[in-house]
Amino acid sequence: MSRAELIRIIKSSKLHFRSANWKENMFMAEQGLYSDDFCSVFLDEARLDAEKIEESGNWLDRPATKDELGTLDIEIGEMKEGDKCRIGINFKTPKNILIESAAGKGKTVCTRNICMNIDKANQTQKDNPTLLCIIDLKNDYIDLRDKLIGDTVIYSVHDNLRLGLNGPENVAPYIWAGQQSLSLAGRIGIINARMVLTSIIAELLLLLNHGLKEEDLNNPSVSKHLIWPPLELILEVTQHGKIMDIFSSKAGYSQSLSQSLCGLLQDSGKLLSCCNGFDINTAFEKKQHCIIHAPNLPAYVAHVITDTFINQVLIKRLAENYKTDHTDILFVLDESDLILESDISHFTDLSPLDKLFRLGREMGLMSCVCISGI
Repeated sequence: MSRAELIRIIKSSKLHFRSANWKENMFMAEQGLYSDDFCSVFLDEARLDAEKIEESGNWLDRPATKDELGTLDIEIGEMKEGDKCRIGINFKTPKNILIESAAGKGKTVCTRNICMNIDKANQTQKDNPTLLCIIDLKNDYIDLRDKLIGDTVIYSVHDNLRLGLNGPENVAPYIWAGQQSLSLAGRIGIINARMVLTSIIAELLLLLNHGLKEEDLNNPSVSKHLIWPPLELILEVTQHGKIMDIFSSKAGYSQSLSQSLCGLLQDSGKLLSCCNGFDINTAFEKKQHCIIHAPNLPAYVAHVITDTFINQVLIKRLAENYKTDHTDILFVLDESDLILESDISHFTDLSPLDKLFRLGREMGLMSCVCISGI
């Protein structure tokens, strides 16, 4: 009975995947080389290890064998548990990576290792590299400019980075306005105001661009030379009750939208103070890695920055029906717990991050997301 119970505990908690000792003990018990009395010696230890696993909720699948792993593009290390199985990724085909652990357990070190090795692998395919877009919220990646082999540029929210509402080339203005409005409204917590925002942006586009007609807003070819309204101008519109009566039937929307936009402009400093800001596609066309240096910002402002860059790449590729089986761009999103929580609580539609996860693979977009807890 003790032998059968020991085998059951080992298999149900997959202790043999975690420890070479338990793997050996299970083999000996299954082959009848351990007696019931000898197996009883291990029962208390097995139950204790099984309880620890159940409490942590960390149920491992069987590690892949060397033959199943094959050749890895990047080797990160090897498992501490089990048979020291190699750990790595094949990044050349787009995929989503989730790195989860408690604080101080090496998430950032692992992510930096991935970035460094992808950059190193690019030297064997210089005409078709995998470019990095790193959102650096804690000064953990800024030194990579001097360590990456590929051309690397840093854009700082406190220095040389300005973001406008302008969209990428070949995307119809009305489509882009809708996407940006969805993101802005979601991040400032008033998702129901997204259509009001879209309408205001569309009307201001017609006023700021002489000769632009309403039907042109659905024409992708006009997007290249448009002047887009700065966020301050949209804020001014929301502060005029009679004007807002045109866009919204509920006075509460106008007041909430005005207050939220005012807070966004104050919290973002000079970042959003422009008409036409940086389009990250221009850096990727030059085959440059991008590090977005964004420390000391409220979480929702960092989310707006992240959404903008994801939208600029993803919406452009959707509009152009771009397809590939190669990883063109890796979005590195460290400290992403709050951005995921915001997606769940504020978006009724797919957020930019959701679209990156679900639609990015076919368009050569890969993500590496680090969180402290699921």
